[in-house]
Amino acid sequence: MKKFINKLKEISINIYDGIGAYDETSLQTAIGIEFRENKIKFLREFNIEVFYKNYPLTLNELDFLIYPNKDFDLNEPIILETKLLTKLDDSSRQQLKNYLKSAPFNSYEDLKRINKGILLNFKKI
Repeated sequence: MKKFINKLKEISINIYDGIGAYDETSLQTAIGIEFRENKIKFLREFNIEVFYKNYPLTLNELDFLIYPNKDFDLNEPIILETKLLTKLDDSSRQQLKNYLKSAPFNSYEDLKRINKGILLNFKKI
């Protein structure tokens, strides 16, 4: 996974240098472009049910579901959540934590296998 994180860092720097901290939707679109160019398979704005005590509470959207990629030493699917904040906050961490706890209860097989996620913040100035 270290290769993927290094590639994600490189991609993020290129995007930030290219458009800065414009808006979250544009940043996500740019990430998608970079993923395609680097042959990183993903789904964007993918639905996930959030559960409490094995009962579905709500339907949310993951920013990215990233599929395994041997070229980048990514052996399992992961969640990537993007933010545009002056500083990552507890609500962002809790959002990802809820997704990770709920992933195994979802019916989609790739979600069931997820146990890792990344919060990527493009610092808002």
